[in-house]
Amino acid sequence: MFSKGLTGITFQRIEIFLVAAKFENFTKTAEELNMSQAAISRNIAEFESELGILLFVRHKKRVRLTNAGEALKKDWEVVVRQAEKALENAYHLHHEEFDRLVVGDYNTTPIDDYILPLSERFEAENPGVKLSIERSDPETIFQKLKDDLLDAAFFDYSEVGQLKESGLDYSMLIDLPACVVISDNHPLFHAEHIEIASLRNEPVVSLKNPYYWAHVRAVCEAVDLQTDNVKFVDNPHTLAMELKRGKYIGIMDRYFAPLEKSELRYIELSECKIKSGFIIAYSSENPNPHLKKLILLCEKYYKETLERA
Repeated sequence: MFSKGLTGITFQRIEIFLVAAKFENFTKTAEELNMSQAAISRNIAEFESELGILLFVRHKKRVRLTNAGEALKKDWEVVVRQAEKALENAYHLHHEEFDRLVVGDYNTTPIDDYILPLSERFEAENPGVKLSIERSDPETIFQKLKDDLLDAAFFDYSEVGQLKESGLDYSMLIDLPACVVISDNHPLFHAEHIEIASLRNEPVVSLKNPYYWAHVRAVCEAVDLQTDNVKFVDNPHTLAMELKRGKYIGIMDRYFAPLEKSELRYIELSECKIKSGFIIAYSSENPNPHLKKLILLCEKYYKETLERA
């Protein structure tokens, strides 16, 4: 009864056997594999011992396959072809999986000023690697990042607490001062100078995301703005629309994107010590070799963009 199994059998042993079986000549086998004849003879003898099967009958000037050797040759040629095909398939799957990066964004990062130029630059510096941007609501982007359906995602700094709780890592792309933002329909939009005190009792619009709201509230409290009259909305698009009505102020930084820059006025809170800005979040366990290149480029490109602003 056969009970040896495949333990200890290597593809190198199988390759030597198959070449020797093809030529039925250890000298030709040695030449084909660029090994010594003694090494070939030793490997075959050790292989036979490991298997407990006589593979070749030795004659003075040549060797001949036994019936068992013939059977193994036929079957193992199929196995090796299947193994090579499996490796080829795995290679192509690897490159399909790792020759692209999918990055999430929830409509806060400027497309024309940042995302499109960044994508073009990344692909130019990494030929054959595709950078795709997937835009959705914050909850969907965050969940997909947790589920490894995204390689990375752009977030407002206010999301740092949520990322830390989920075990995700992040890199600060740009550290910006927080701003009070009003739209061109707000009564104070065209004022020559706006004092923060004049906005003290203005109603505030904020995303209902608890981490975003915690950031907004902290900024408001730091500069003595009210936090009792607040309208909570589900997504950045609705936030932009509420700002556009001119009845609310928002707390964000200069990279807020859903409205055109000409439609917004930013009152910088230079005295506020609460950090604001943008980050790129990712999992440190992500095996994609291009992720680190993207993070480094994002950090560099954000600084360049800010210098041009």
